Amino acid sequence: VTLCIAFAAGADILIAIFLTYLLVRKRSTTAFAKTASLLQRLTVFAVNTGIWTATFALLSLVLLQVYPTNLLYVVFGIPAASIYCNTFLANLNARSYIRGEALPHDDDVDLFASSASPLSDTIKTDRR
Repeated sequence: VTLCIAFAAGADILIAIFLTYLLVRKRSTTAFAKTASLLQRLTVFAVNTGIWTATFALLSLVLLQVYPTNLLYVVFGIPAASIYCNTFLANLNARSYIRGEALPHDDDVDLFASSASPLSDTIKTDRR
């Protein structure tokens, strides 16, 4: 169990460090402003997601080493799976922001308008 958690923590830390390093290095060598902006946003997301996953893996490893006979490490071990999933989904949801696109706003759509619903027309015609 200790070896598995140690490899997970090491992998999370190495991925976060190398991904951040490569993105920062490429951002400093690019001559295009849009590309530099995109790389900046990718760097922020790589750091944010890498910090959370690495922190939970490291805390789980530390608690396992400090309290080997206690199951206290599970406090950070079990939520680690949810952290992985949530950071993955956060990155998927942030794709339009990362690309620099504006978020879509549907100000024209009124979800609670009774006249826009075809069901309300059907109900009115059934009452005749």
